[in-house]
Amino acid sequence: MSMKARLFIVSFTLALTVNAQCWKSLSGAFYCSLGIKTDGTLWTWGFNSNGQLGDGTNTDKTYPAPVNSFLWIDAQIGSKHVVAIRNNGTLWAWGWNDYGQLGDGTNINKNTPIQIGTDNDWVAISPGWYHTLALKSNGTMWAWGHNSSGQLGNNTFTDSNVPIQIGNDNDWKEISSGGVHSIAMKSDSTLWAWGYNQNGELGNGNYTYYNYPIQCGTDSDWWKFSTKSGHHCLAIKGNGTLWAWGRNGYGELGDGSFSNSNVAIQIGTANDWKEVAIGAWHSLAIKNNGSLWAWGDNQNNQLGDGSTSATNTPIQISAGTWLGVYGGYYHSLAIHAGTSGFSWGYNLYGELGNSSSNNSQSTPFFINNGSCIPTNNTEFINNPEVSIYPNPVKDEFNIQVNSGRIKSISFTNSIGQEIFLIKNVEMGKKINLSSLPSGLYFVNIQTPHEMIVRKIIKD
Repeated sequence: MSMKARLFIVSFTLALTVNAQCWKSLSGAFYCSLGIKTDGTLWTWGFNSNGQLGDGTNTDKTYPAPVNSFLWIDAQIGSKHVVAIRNNGTLWAWGWNDYGQLGDGTNINKNTPIQIGTDNDWVAISPGWYHTLALKSNGTMWAWGHNSSGQLGNNTFTDSNVPIQIGNDNDWKEISSGGVHSIAMKSDSTLWAWGYNQNGELGNGNYTYYNYPIQCGTDSDWWKFSTKSGHHCLAIKGNGTLWAWGRNGYGELGDGSFSNSNVAIQIGTANDWKEVAIGAWHSLAIKNNGSLWAWGDNQNNQLGDGSTSATNTPIQISAGTWLGVYGGYYHSLAIHAGTSGFSWGYNLYGELGNSSSNNSQSTPFFINNGSCIPTNNTEFINNPEVSIYPNPVKDEFNIQVNSGRIKSISFTNSIGQEIFLIKNVEMGKKINLSSLPSGLYFVNIQTPHEMIVRKIIKD
């Protein structure tokens, strides 16, 4: 075989490997995270006390690791349980199950995915703290789990550990589970809510709990919304304006106040909002130009602006082309065009996915094992903040960080497993990789101020 042919095969193989790393969607919740890649594989990391990582253990992980060999089209984390849909339309769940929120007919935790029923027409899921909502392809809505506040919407306050249909309507289009309430959109673009309402979460002008769906106001021009695992809701209308209601103790509504609202209030005058997401007490959004915005609680750096100061109005976190944003409990995740997964905020259990459980991260940074940067991209080979040379490397390479000393360097493989760790690295000292097999590796550089992640190719 000619050298040119060999080079083509190597380049093609690397391209396939890197493209498979791209994140399609992310989800964060109570100290843990998950993501689905563009190849349909599902990866989890962070807190695992109830088996919510789905890997057959109850051990925390600080890096993304594959759940199994199945292919998935959607997966969402509630508080400490996960609900997911496979590419064949079947429904699966795992994790905490004290209230029957998995829907398997038991109240026993599961640390590996189990199928829920036998139907294969599920199209959307949304787990809350202790309950779950789901939609079928025929437009019917189903719910199960905890129901103390009527969050299941079935006219009772009784828990259910199996899916039950909510009413007889078959025109439900979108769903989102709050902490202990639920919101859904119909095909006519009206919003409906039920459950806990102490902070005005239902957006219907009062503070009464309802155990059946009631309309949020009278508007019929809603486009997107989120109340995921929180006590407030963000929504975008068809004209691109942003609206919010519910709890506002940290300014998470974004209206310049700290007062709750039981009706939808417009946030600013901009009409170019594209995506919204919420955490426990913070809010995230993307505009049409791809810029990333945040507001609300920030005591754990979950806004990503480099500070710990709360803000009650939206502030821009980053320009660029952000494709998706996702709120965790005290952390945040986002997908950026070309460079894929980023995370920031609280990290005690490794929920940021940077192979560490040290400190929080105050600005967005790369999630291990999830970049779409081509292997010859100058952004990581010739980055002005970090010099890694030579790259590709045969036996030894040098590393230089302009921002100061290096506390440690760890190397992880293509599935995020740590290969080895070097502490107290001397700047400019050669690092020997002769014992590593050829392939693509992540170099995790810990400085006194930040974690920098770059790629290196071992010849």
